[in-house]
Amino acid sequence: MADSRLIPLAEVARPHGVRGELRLKLYNRDSDLLLDLDEVVLEPTSGTPSTVTVREARRANDAILVWLGGCDSRDRAEE
Repeated sequence: MADSRLIPLAEVARPHGVRGELRLKLYNRDSDLLLDLDEVVLEPTSGTPSTVTVREARRANDAILVWLGGCDSRDRAEE
């Protein structure tokens, strides 16, 4: 992790739906912290971490579905 002040909360499991949502696999399944954040830092396996706006977040069983700023399609979510 590039910034030691960041705490990993989840990993992207897969795209969800057609409008660009992502299904996140929570490291702590009982945590609702991601539901209250306005921004998150995405750290891709290769590339530079970036801060993105959380447009919407909601619970989906033991995962969280998020819709991030700049992610308007399933193709973009797959990137």
